[in-house]
Amino acid sequence: RVGLARAMASDPSVMLMHEPFGAMDAITRAVLQDQLKNLQRNLRKTIMFVTPDIQEAFKLGNKVIIMDKGQVQQYDTPYNILFNPANDYVRRLTQSNSMYDKLCLVSVESVMDRAVPLTDAVIGLGANLGEALTYMVKNQTNDCKVMGSDGAVVGGLSLDKIWDVVRPAL
Repeated sequence: RVGLARAMASDPSVMLMHEPFGAMDAITRAVLQDQLKNLQRNLRKTIMFVTPDIQEAFKLGNKVIIMDKGQVQQYDTPYNILFNPANDYVRRLTQSNSMYDKLCLVSVESVMDRAVPLTDAVIGLGANLGEALTYMVKNQTNDCKVMGSDGAVVGGLSLDKIWDVVRPAL
């Protein structure tokens, strides 16, 4: 946190972070990832984040570059990399045994609609589609509002929208 604050104090237009959460326990790592995502969203800074952890890259990145031996294999959104891998290397890297695991790598923010449903169900903007699906099933609802970190409703997500993500991959 101190290193991040020091780096941001000079108000750079672009920040380069190389495995800043590498030596942290899983709980602290997840909290700091969420805080960095919220900070980036609020300050609108470009952050180049280098990590060997594909889940971390997909959680934090709007766009991700997959490299192998110094060569770019694919540069795209996490969704497109997961569901439309450019080659066998990317396919193997993102291969998962379950569709749910893939949904856990896609952010709610990347697929939500700006229209707000009339439901009382609410999920946070930082959630992934796996969490959203689990929430909707547990709460027996077909849609939910998406709430930002400031408490304002910023959009909506439906089971149909999640299905739209899953259908092309089947």
